[in-house]
Amino acid sequence: LKNLRARQVRRSDFQQFDYIIAMDRHNYPDLISLAPKDHSCRIKLFLDFTDNWSEREIPDPYYGGPQGFERAFDMITDASMGLIKDIKSNF
Repeated sequence: LKNLRARQVRRSDFQQFDYIIAMDRHNYPDLISLAPKDHSCRIKLFLDFTDNWSEREIPDPYYGGPQGFERAFDMITDASMGLIKDIKSNF
């Protein structure tokens, strides 16, 4: 993982990747506005892949103390399992 680097989303990403995932509702509309019209259906909130949480976005753990990091980790773990299940059922 040490070779991975973050970068801004590019329009070409919507053609290259099967999933474009937003962690929160702040980034979701930005992705929708960047996506070509026929690719907006690929954009999901990460917690769309789980029903285990009443929230629909991953909160910023820095504002929740140590418990905030544990909660975000649990949410991400649940959503990751749901994403894997979705990938397996679609490919």
